Amino acid sequence: MINRTEVTVRKALPSDVNRIFEWRNLDEIVALSQLQKSVTWEEHLAWFNHAVSSDAHAMYLIMLQGEEVGLCRFQHEGNLSVLSIYLVSPHHKKGIGSIALMACINNEKNKHSIFHAHVRFDNMPSRQFFAKNGFSMINEDGELVTYELRIAANNS
Repeated sequence: MINRTEVTVRKALPSDVNRIFEWRNLDEIVALSQLQKSVTWEEHLAWFNHAVSSDAHAMYLIMLQGEEVGLCRFQHEGNLSVLSIYLVSPHHKKGIGSIALMACINNEKNKHSIFHAHVRFDNMPSRQFFAKNGFSMINEDGELVTYELRIAANNS
């Protein structure tokens, strides 16, 4: 297992646009995504520029010993924040995702107390990941499963 101090997160920067585009179109990421399709550079650039400049979004790069290994992003909707997280191979199943997820939620919990994750029904590794990290399944429609984590509001 990975030591907690080896995993850090940092806010995504405009200079991360190429790295995140490359990751987004990796076969392993596309296969597990909700839409299951690659995105064009133009689609990505429009989304990315909006996301990094909007208060309605937050994106964090997941770092392992200083190396970029994944992304955790949030889309804020009032007191609710919908999140997505992924790691690129070979960084799965080492505890990195759990450490990074909690670090990212800790960064966002002053703004939001309810976190949702929408996972494809057939994506068992992600379903197990969210359940293991304290999320409860609140909806299942045969295509997507919604997981929820509620934390005590911190108004400091």
